[in-house]
Amino acid sequence: MRKLLIAIMALVMAFGLAACGGSEEVPADVQAVKDQASSYVEQYAADLTEDGWGDEYAALLASGEARDYAEYNDIMQDLWDAREECGATYIYAMTPLVDDVITYDVEAGYEGDFAITVDGCEDPDDWGVNYGWEIQFTEAWEGTPAAARSAWNDSDELQCWSAFAPVYDSTGAVVALLGFDYPCTEVAQANP
Repeated sequence: MRKLLIAIMALVMAFGLAACGGSEEVPADVQAVKDQASSYVEQYAADLTEDGWGDEYAALLASGEARDYAEYNDIMQDLWDAREECGATYIYAMTPLVDDVITYDVEAGYEGDFAITVDGCEDPDDWGVNYGWEIQFTEAWEGTPAAARSAWNDSDELQCWSAFAPVYDSTGAVVALLGFDYPCTEVAQANP
């Protein structure tokens, strides 16, 4: 009798998890897009770091000149080129926003707001737009590339999957998060 009761409880718990989405598997084509976005952002962040982009970015922030910085267009062009090459919908750099100041001088585990700075898109967001906080920002700031937990719709109803990876300066400090929003029509097809 005891074994039967345990078996019934296990079935009830399993059913409860399935009903809440706890055991649902992500469709393979959706997971492939999430993995692709994560792979791209990790590779491009590593390339930017290797090319010294992080040092230029740190100099941009230190200048306080935002988009008026003399090298801003070159810094932005690197993101534009990456977006064009891989087919991302949006690509941008984000940095912590502390007391309304954009700074990369924050501790690991930072769970405050992040601001967009350099935007490699056709219709870029303004400098310093507050993007709030999500767990993947903290994970990436701590050095581990991280994807969003779900896809989202942009204003044009295009499904996107976001992924983030750290960009380092030559001292090994994280100075920015590279953000990638990658098209994910598979999500809409999987969830009609």
